Amino acid sequence: MARPWYVNGVDFDAAGKTLTIGVDFVAGTRFPAAGAAGVHPVHDTQIKRLR
Repeated sequence: MARPWYVNGVDFDAAGKTLTIGVDFVAGTRFPAAGAAGVHPVHDTQIKRLR
């Protein structure tokens, strides 16, 4: 995993047979956007659970 992304937590629940890995990015990071020149600030973040 490359900057600005990083793992911010790991939780293993043996009884529930789940592994939860938290991934985040460094605050203030700017990202490219498809169809728009340059890099832009993040304006809409949500915590999501993917399976």
